[in-house]
Amino acid sequence: MGNIIVVAIVVVLLIIGVLHYKKTLQSGCCGEHDQIKKIGTGDKDKNLYPYRTILHIDDMFCKN
Repeated sequence: MGNIIVVAIVVVLLIIGVLHYKKTLQSGCCGEHDQIKKIGTGDKDKNLYPYRTILHIDDMFCKN
């Protein structure tokens, strides 16, 4: 009987851990943030927008 209770507690903790990990994958490692709304142009011709910028960011450890 005691083994069943221990196994049930481990299963519940495992489920909580998996749900937390899933939430972390969706919202990022730095906490919850508002979803960023992407604003695009109606015109998809890339020749009209010849500019390009590359940013190099140092010491950033998460996707946010």
